[in-house]
Amino acid sequence: MIWESYRDTFSALKAEVARAREAGRVERHERALATLDAFVATVTTDPRKLRAIAAVSPSAAAEIRARAASVPAPRTVLDPVHDLSFTKLWVASLAEEQVRMLQQALAEEVVRRRRAPLAAAE
Repeated sequence: MIWESYRDTFSALKAEVARAREAGRVERHERALATLDAFVATVTTDPRKLRAIAAVSPSAAAEIRARAASVPAPRTVLDPVHDLSFTKLWVASLAEEQVRMLQQALAEEVVRRRRAPLAAAE
């Protein structure tokens, strides 16, 4: 089943992180963490994938959710309790490629949110 392969991929990525850490290879460890975080982001931003993984392995889904919550993200500058100037300062510090990536992510999120009420009504 494809969802089992997601669970297996998650396990393999965690094992690679552990091997790199144990070997003391900093660059390899950072790359492994980045790969794991990218995988977690892919799974957690698609509710269908996460639900399917949870059906096969609730513990794997819980671990993926926990990892997603711990991924270092610019949450402080996006926290609504802060003034918008913090976010503007953060965005101004980004390279052009990062701004384009952020624009794409925001555009996709706007589309997803517009479709969510329609999907719920069906």
